[in-house]
Amino acid sequence: MLDHFEFIVSKASGKYIICLCDDDALAPNSLSYLHQLLVQFPANVLTWSHASYGHPDIPIGDESRCTLSYHHTSKNLFEVDSRPMMEALCNFDVMVYGVVPKIINSAISLEQIRKCSEKTGGRFFVPPYPDFSTACHLLGSNSSYLFIDLPMYIAGDSKLSNTGLRYMRKEKTDDYISLFDRDLLEGVPYPMKYLVTPYLCATWLLFQRVYPHTFPSQINLDAYLRALFNELTSFEAYEDLTEEFELLSAYMKDYSGSGAMFERLWREYRQAKTIQSPVRLTQQLKKKGWDFVRKNQRAYEFVARARGHKLQASSHKNVPSIGAAANILSGYLTKQARPVAELSPVQVSSPNFLQEQQ
Repeated sequence: MLDHFEFIVSKASGKYIICLCDDDALAPNSLSYLHQLLVQFPANVLTWSHASYGHPDIPIGDESRCTLSYHHTSKNLFEVDSRPMMEALCNFDVMVYGVVPKIINSAISLEQIRKCSEKTGGRFFVPPYPDFSTACHLLGSNSSYLFIDLPMYIAGDSKLSNTGLRYMRKEKTDDYISLFDRDLLEGVPYPMKYLVTPYLCATWLLFQRVYPHTFPSQINLDAYLRALFNELTSFEAYEDLTEEFELLSAYMKDYSGSGAMFERLWREYRQAKTIQSPVRLTQQLKKKGWDFVRKNQRAYEFVARARGHKLQASSHKNVPSIGAAANILSGYLTKQARPVAELSPVQVSSPNFLQEQQ
């Protein structure tokens, strides 16, 4: 994957580059709007929100299968201070993962990529994940970046893709790390081979050395261990995690001096599941009465508004392909995108700037 990304950058000849992965899609009108933004507001980096789509190869029963989902956003243009975003990464704040500039959600100046490459031996993309090494490069070398709060592209979720890591997690990880001739988790405290979080930690540690004057100098180990726990629980429905939970429990005991940290997280997790069970049952019962409108997005929106609800998100079911999903998203953008001439970048310095806009 890293070599593929380096190859396309080496062949690019325009002013900006956008990388579109094979399981993702741009809405048909996205490029035109992004072009207008960059003409009006020239910048090294322009980042945007995303929609989500579950490809048909996802097993039946998974709610994301053949479903397009997106949030109803503010439609504003922001100039985001890089420093708080880097600090949020070092605190393993997953809420910022979708709004930091990555190769899959940004238009990036080729000149900027080449300058950054000089910092890492002539290669822009650093193992193991090119999207997050991109984020570190761009945050470390730019005091701010532009962010348009519109879902300009669709992040696809496929059984075979990295996004669908819940399927064949260990096989995919083994296959990928076998491509490298070194231990990608060297120097990472409390490594766990089959989770993403330790590899992110390795990336933060590397870029602290690459950009010593701009990248935060501290990794929040407490937040790191909690992030390991939260990520691990996301796979519980798909495989036996006993050994990994035992290893994580030992790590937390070594870090905190007792088993209290793991026990508290485990108790809170189980309590949350117990509370959610009757809620899910109630939702399933209510769902039967709502199915007839949920099958038609317009009817669903009409009923929601009639009930006095502010529509926060849309979910389109039974969308047969990501191409069809892109056309649906295009219709949303046509109606919702503000004219570029009316936009002015809103200065923000909080990693939670989107939530604060609501």
